[in-house]
Amino acid sequence: MIIEENLLMKIYYSYEELEAPKDTETVEGHSYDIYRRLLDNGTDDRNFSVCQDKQDKLMYLLEFDSSNIENSLGLFMINISTHKIYKINIAYGEERDRLTLSGIWCAYGGLIGYDDENREILIKMKGDREFLGYHLYDEFDNIFLDDRKIDYIDHDSLGYVQNHLDESKYFYVLEGYPGVVILTKTVIYLGKQILKTFISYTNGKNWAYLQLKNKQNSPCESEICDISILPGDKRLSDVLKYSPLNPLLIVAPCTITIHSMELDTRLMISDDGGFTWIYTYIKFISIEILKEGEILVANEDNKYLHVSLDTGRSWQKLNERKSNDKIIQLIPDTEFKYNVVMVSKNDASGYYISTIDFSGIFSKSFA
Repeated sequence: MIIEENLLMKIYYSYEELEAPKDTETVEGHSYDIYRRLLDNGTDDRNFSVCQDKQDKLMYLLEFDSSNIENSLGLFMINISTHKIYKINIAYGEERDRLTLSGIWCAYGGLIGYDDENREILIKMKGDREFLGYHLYDEFDNIFLDDRKIDYIDHDSLGYVQNHLDESKYFYVLEGYPGVVILTKTVIYLGKQILKTFISYTNGKNWAYLQLKNKQNSPCESEICDISILPGDKRLSDVLKYSPLNPLLIVAPCTITIHSMELDTRLMISDDGGFTWIYTYIKFISIEILKEGEILVANEDNKYLHVSLDTGRSWQKLNERKSNDKIIQLIPDTEFKYNVVMVSKNDASGYYISTIDFSGIFSKSFA
């Protein structure tokens, strides 16, 4: 791969702060703050690519027209701790033509943008006063600006795994919790081949089936159920979500099976590292973990937000009066504190970026 600095490419950029008025809402005696900004970019369908700078606590959103995902329409930076939203304007050349990006990467205060059409890479590291432009003479697949971690497991479990896995797709070592391994593999049950999920707390020396912690309002109230995590064409690491501050708390799509028949798949929560799972009586599209799990925030039908203060056993609906907005994306704070960023759409007015601060409801429980 050949990359060289483009000394002829003069790059101009500016940060435009977008006013985001604060609105305090109350539900069941609890208050939370929303800082909401209309992007004023029309009502056509949009896609948003997200990059989180975990070290500098920044989030970047790259906006695309859904009918043309090659070139961006806008780049936004969000400082979640201050709830400030900025539009980053980037131009180049003497005419200051707007530069469109195809992708972004960020970490440690640095930002990299890529213009696929012209094969130009823009780099601005922390402390730099300007973007530098580089021309790429070859194609590339990805850029990494983050650190990597390697996990080691017992060699006996490796032999066990290699006999049952397809390219290690269904094998996962829980980071931050040494010895915990989750495995989905094919077994013979009632004469049929089915996928079952097992968990080991001993680096693969002993295995156990997953269990349901609560049966209320579930298909298992009068039946014996099996619980499995079936990633489909994804990996277990793609569908398991947990807080690095509390790896015991996990969110995953769990499938309930009775007599080898799959009955229901929905997001469930485990608060013991993946052994038992809490059945959610509402079928959520996503569940986000804030900080160590003191607050869970869930998306119902891309229409309503719910919060839970008891690891998913009970839920409180929040934004009923704003049900005309469609939730596009819900993104937790990079440090898993009490803030989330939400991208939403109102068919009449357009797209909004919001930061939501849930710290006001942390110290109490809903009745």
